[in-house]
Amino acid sequence: MNSLSAVLKNTPCLQELHLSDNKLDLCTDDETVLNESVKTIHMNRCRIDDWGSIVRLMRRFPNRKTVFLCENPIKSVVYDTSAEDLNTLQALNLGKTEIADWESIDSLDRLPSLIDLRILSIPLLEPLNEEERIHLNIRVLNGSIITPEQREQSERYFIRYYQERDDKPHHYKRLIDKHGHVEKLAKVDLTPKSSAHVQVFCEETNYQAKLRINLNKNVGQLMK
Repeated sequence: MNSLSAVLKNTPCLQELHLSDNKLDLCTDDETVLNESVKTIHMNRCRIDDWGSIVRLMRRFPNRKTVFLCENPIKSVVYDTSAEDLNTLQALNLGKTEIADWESIDSLDRLPSLIDLRILSIPLLEPLNEEERIHLNIRVLNGSIITPEQREQSERYFIRYYQERDDKPHHYKRLIDKHGHVEKLAKVDLTPKSSAHVQVFCEETNYQAKLRINLNKNVGQLMK
């Protein structure tokens, strides 16, 4: 960080800082401001795994609005009530990190200015489809603008997911106040049928019968 500090002292008007693919040593409690002009910071693939260290570094760039942290082994995000200086963070990219718990997403939801969140290819979201992914208070998720309809669907899914659980996140009450308690969706079996009963009638021979046919066969196979 000493080398970085020296560079920043000579670039007082720098607005975008690229630190990707470096092994950054963030094991310091020093929160002295390094630069007040930087708006965007890239720290992809820097082998950072501690969110607290990231927060301390971001404090040293008080006017940063966009941060890239892709492909770092970050497993969780913990909200720090003392980190009010992160209130200006508007865009955050955590793609291909190792986040696998909803508590981390809940912590991100507490950042009041965050409107653009990118969390592609994280373990938590891999088994979920697009409608099941909570949209929080952000406007852009993984590069796509969230429509009002998508937001409502995700919020109602979120209520259903947590309404019978004890570990309800802090914004559950906000969504209940907005939508009320929602009914569980009816379980509908849409599995295609494999067979069907048909009535066969031949006028020439006066033959009629009720047959059970396999729907997985084509017409040629049925005629054999």
